[in-house]
Amino acid sequence: MDKDNPYDEHGSSHINNDDYHPYDESNCIKKSKSDDRGTIVLIVGIVAILLSIPIAILGIPLSIVALVMGSKIKDSSNLGQAGWILGIIGIVVSSLSIIISFMIF
Repeated sequence: MDKDNPYDEHGSSHINNDDYHPYDESNCIKKSKSDDRGTIVLIVGIVAILLSIPIAILGIPLSIVALVMGSKIKDSSNLGQAGWILGIIGIVVSSLSIIISFMIF
């Protein structure tokens, strides 16, 4: 039997399957709660930016929510950090939108 080829000349395998357990969860990647919260913060940040120009009065509270929630988990979740950054951008864009709308009207 070849080192790179686990099959013999008849096509049967000589691999030991004693270590394989199909329902063994020790090798599974476990999702943490910060991943779920990071996704929520990211969604709130995206919605805040999308609402910041047409409805700036709703963009600011959503941006603040994304900023506060994101600041709690930004160190443990990349999605939380992205939502935190989107919260900052949403506050800036909403504020500029309100200032520009007061200048125009």
